Amino acid sequence: MKRIVLCLALLMGVVLNVNSQCTTTNATTCVCATSGVTNCDLLPDMIVARPPLLINGGSGVVEYSQTGNGVENGRLRISVSTPNIGLGPLEVRGTTTYVCGTDTITGTAPTTCPTTGLPPKQLLVQRVYHKDGNAMSFYDRAAGTMTFHPSHGHQHVDDWGLYTLRTQTNDPNPLNWPIVGTGAKLSFCLLDLSNCTSSNGHCVDSNNTILTSANMPNYGLGGGQYGCSQTLQGISAGYVDIYNQSLDGMYITIPPGTCNGQYYIVVHLDPNNNFLESDESNNVIAVPFTLTKQAGTVPTVSVSGSTSICPGGSVVLTSSPAPSYLWSTGETTQSITVTTAGTYSVTADVGSPCSASSLPVSVTVQSLPVSAAPVSGIICEGQSTTINTTVTTPPNGNAQTSFTNNTIFNIPDNNSAGVSSPLTVSGINPATLSASSVVSVQVNITHTYTGDLVLALIAPSGNTINLSNRRGAGGDNFNNTIFSMTAGTAIAAGSPPFNGSYIPDGAFSALTGNINGTWTLKVTDLAGVDIGTINSWTITLNNLVTTQLSYSWTSSPSGFTSTDPNAVVSPTGNTTYSVLVTNLITGCTGTATATVNVDQVNLNVSSNSSICEGSNTTLSASGANTYSWSPATGLNATTGSTVIASPVTTTTYAITGTSNNGCTAIENVIVTVNPLPVLTTSNDVTICAGNSATLNVNGADTYNWSPSTGLNNTSGVSVIANPAATTTYTVIGANAFGCVSSADITVTVNPLPVVTLANFSSICSNAALLTLTGGSPAGGSYSGNGVSNGQFNPATAGVGTHAITYAYTNGNGCTASATKNITVN
Repeated sequence: MKRIVLCLALLMGVVLNVNSQCTTTNATTCVCATSGVTNCDLLPDMIVARPPLLINGGSGVVEYSQTGNGVENGRLRISVSTPNIGLGPLEVRGTTTYVCGTDTITGTAPTTCPTTGLPPKQLLVQRVYHKDGNAMSFYDRAAGTMTFHPSHGHQHVDDWGLYTLRTQTNDPNPLNWPIVGTGAKLSFCLLDLSNCTSSNGHCVDSNNTILTSANMPNYGLGGGQYGCSQTLQGISAGYVDIYNQSLDGMYITIPPGTCNGQYYIVVHLDPNNNFLESDESNNVIAVPFTLTKQAGTVPTVSVSGSTSICPGGSVVLTSSPAPSYLWSTGETTQSITVTTAGTYSVTADVGSPCSASSLPVSVTVQSLPVSAAPVSGIICEGQSTTINTTVTTPPNGNAQTSFTNNTIFNIPDNNSAGVSSPLTVSGINPATLSASSVVSVQVNITHTYTGDLVLALIAPSGNTINLSNRRGAGGDNFNNTIFSMTAGTAIAAGSPPFNGSYIPDGAFSALTGNINGTWTLKVTDLAGVDIGTINSWTITLNNLVTTQLSYSWTSSPSGFTSTDPNAVVSPTGNTTYSVLVTNLITGCTGTATATVNVDQVNLNVSSNSSICEGSNTTLSASGANTYSWSPATGLNATTGSTVIASPVTTTTYAITGTSNNGCTAIENVIVTVNPLPVLTTSNDVTICAGNSATLNVNGADTYNWSPSTGLNNTSGVSVIANPAATTTYTVIGANAFGCVSSADITVTVNPLPVVTLANFSSICSNAALLTLTGGSPAGGSYSGNGVSNGQFNPATAGVGTHAITYAYTNGNGCTASATKNITVN
């Protein structure tokens, strides 16, 4: 509300009761405090309005430092509104009696008192109106004094208000709290400067219900036109007198050395009880105010991100500006970097009387412990195993979720109904509001003179807090203004267009009920002239979501990847697997490794071998702990590293080698069985001594005869045997496989008979036939030239020497002979 147009607006908007039947001369429609009663005093009820004391600026509260401000040094200027919410007017009238010190003057008052040099004090009476049925009467009662100020040309009511700056205690009565600074106001007259309808929110009852002409029975009683007069002043029922902080006496003196911090402005209206009211208990109000321009600093800590950090992460905590800093860590810089969980605070002005500490900030580390273990740490080649991941799952986290209304709403000017911008929130868990549910509210409002506006946040339950209660005085607009309980500056200490983050006037923790439903930003303009719009607003809420984890597997040696929580692996050799687990809410990670060893059985076996029928071979294996051979056919054993194989036919043997871990490998070895040659030989033979026999063989590729005695050679398919005695010859035949067979041939040598022949004498050619004799043994036969039938015929033989042979064949068929010569003469 622009102060320059206030009076014009009030003159245009005032509503009088001159046409009603509740006036200072007609009590027909006036009501008494007690229902059904028609005979009563219609008393005023003066209160102190809260709104101006919540405004930081020209129409509210202004703090001045102790130096550099001239006469304003160390002052806290305040604007005070004193509404009359009673059933009758507060009406005062000047008398013709004045007081100068201890002297009383009746009649015309001097300009100044001769004894004191000060303006005289004029005695006052309060006129109390009385309803008796339809008749209105009044009576006057003494009500203190007022003083004429020639510089203003006004009479000021003395001791109208007492203003103090105090520190709060547990005592419920603010008047008992320790006083830091004081001030007092001689009234800027008592006049109808505004009314409860125009100054919406100034007039409230004991239930904090806002009062306007619509719910005040005797609204306007007194006429609504009291002004500043030496003879008549007042505040009508339902009207307001406002004392702006720029006026004389509207300040509290802040003593030098007062520390910055949280205090309370306590206003005590009519502290001497000069005026009769219907309620004398509501003349005191206490409104919090933070001094920021005095000695010392109450620091606030701002956070450069989330206070929930990941292992290895950090967050920067920064103190509001101060002459010196001492953190709970011992650091003395304005900002510190925090990497570990804990509670951190900063103290400013260390060692001075105004040393003060910030509220603590808690930092948590969202660790993500991860372990991984294979079901089998040692597997056999070709097998698989599962690596199970165990995560110490962190608690469910908050995911910030925002909802926005971009619809433009016009803000009605000077209208207590205001305008509401709704938005629907859904899907937030848990559904019940808690102290941490609301993260922030961001608003964009175009409006001149933000001091006219009350920004209220209404939860789905209807529970309401004020984000900004008439802040910013004559400044314009809320541009991307963020209301957050973690901001470093209160909205009361900000200035339009309120860029940045501010602590709202009301605490988010005061909101109760359901979080899901319709939220409302209500903006109310409580003064005339200025207009604007809600352009957009956003509420950000903490949504409790179930922790979600992602998995990423790698291996060394490389080649394996997976996103499964429990990875199934089939390594071909010893492999180390690594898993990276990520908390998708916080971004924090954890890692673990697991090694799977592969038991490789390097089974070595004998080479394939060939044997001949009826022979054997030794088979061996190595590289395992135990061995098993199959089939058992032809083996001397089925276990052991060495076996003897003598199969009948070609056989493939499988050797299973088993390690200490039970892993196996199988190798094969072939034993080829080659056939023996089938030899066909000559029959045994009998010869006579000195004779020979031909021995023959076939069925093989090569042959070897033995013994060599009596043989013409020892190889070949045929040999000539001429043994001196009976001999058995063995022939060994070998085929292409190197396999051999043997056969025996016996050569029986029969002896020759021993033959003798007696010598012959000479015979004449004409001799008679000679019977041959002298051969032994008997029974042999004779042969030779001229021999026939055992007789020698010399004539036939002819002259000469002739050989006569005696041959004898024994029982074995062997023949021997003896020869003698016979001469024919």
